[in-house]
Amino acid sequence: MLARKFNKTYYFSLFIIVALGCLLNFNRASLLSGETAKQASTFIDTLGVNIHLNYMDTSYRNYQSIIKPRLIELGVHYVRDGIPTKAKQAQAKIRDLSSSGIKTLLIVDPKHFKNVATVIPMIKTLASSLDAIEGPNEWDLRSGVTYRDQAFPEGLRIFQSELYAAIKQDPETTHFDVVAPSIVQTAHAADLGAVPCDTGNMHTYMGSYPSEPKLFRKIADAQVVCPGQPVMATEAGWHSAKTDPRSQGVSESVASKLIPRLWLEFFNHGIQRTFIYELIDLFPEDGDKENRFGLLRSDGSRKPAFIALKNMMHLLADAGFAFVPEMLNYRLEGSVGRIHHTLLQKSNRNFYLILWQEVPAFDRRKRDLVVPDRSVTLSLQTPMQLARLYRPLESDQSLAVWQKPTSIQLQIPDHPLIVELVPI
Repeated sequence: MLARKFNKTYYFSLFIIVALGCLLNFNRASLLSGETAKQASTFIDTLGVNIHLNYMDTSYRNYQSIIKPRLIELGVHYVRDGIPTKAKQAQAKIRDLSSSGIKTLLIVDPKHFKNVATVIPMIKTLASSLDAIEGPNEWDLRSGVTYRDQAFPEGLRIFQSELYAAIKQDPETTHFDVVAPSIVQTAHAADLGAVPCDTGNMHTYMGSYPSEPKLFRKIADAQVVCPGQPVMATEAGWHSAKTDPRSQGVSESVASKLIPRLWLEFFNHGIQRTFIYELIDLFPEDGDKENRFGLLRSDGSRKPAFIALKNMMHLLADAGFAFVPEMLNYRLEGSVGRIHHTLLQKSNRNFYLILWQEVPAFDRRKRDLVVPDRSVTLSLQTPMQLARLYRPLESDQSLAVWQKPTSIQLQIPDHPLIVELVPI
């Protein structure tokens, strides 16, 4: 009876989340005449990327020549990695990244540590380089893994409870947030139930477009494990292995549209941080999807998704003073169905209205879809002295400029279009 009652409550909650998401996004822009922006710097801080500094037999061995310079070039402030206590070189690299302003979300997993007590000294030595501590990674899919002779879910409950207590009871580590363990399957989230944590966790390998109902289900799963807390997406992305028989990948062109949209969609839905999986392809071979999740090819060359994210980071970066975002009075008219948006503002008062079509990018056979641009009119009631147009998938340079605009005709693609608006 209890299990049946839980399932009803769970699926009712999921239905409410999906319904609210649909209401918030369906033709939302066409209904707005005024909207308060969010800080551009806050948005920038919601992007991270997964790395594997201890994978010395892969492309990650090229730390000085590729990994570090590309991370700095990308502009992210956060990476995610799991480092054993014996991996001294990898720990030194985490400290080195921190000196460049890049903090690490550290995964603590029983595959690396005999027990929780053995990891606390390492966390202390890395403390100034870390952003938060995360529980075990995808344990529900790893048969045979145990902790204190217990398998999933009981072993994970014990490990997470001990980890949380150890972090919070030590004055040198108590300030760290502890992120919940990542769970892959919905049924396994229910099996595990609530564990001690400060932030929920979800892994979201989406389909053809990021705002599909799978996102709402993943949020609901994360809140089963970490109720009442904000949620991180510690892994999200698409692979490009076209010949893997288990799961055919998408083209680099499709990924370059979907990954920036995923970042925006997750931000709009309140996801605290999104870690793209991952920075670089492990190997050049195309037959295994695990080799081909990178924003970079294995030789360090930039894929289109890397370029699109870098351009967005560059356009939206703001090192200015703290401020209270203002309201922009505007309206979108025309073919606004499935047009999604994010409104940001910098400390210099410039607004950045980001627009895109939230539509499928590939078909059932993973073939690229050609999506025509949508014609939309942006009407501005807030007086502007200048407007600039950008397509970060192509460049971080403006494509058009308008003086004192009151109305702008836009062609909105299935990837982010950014309108910079400079108020009078």
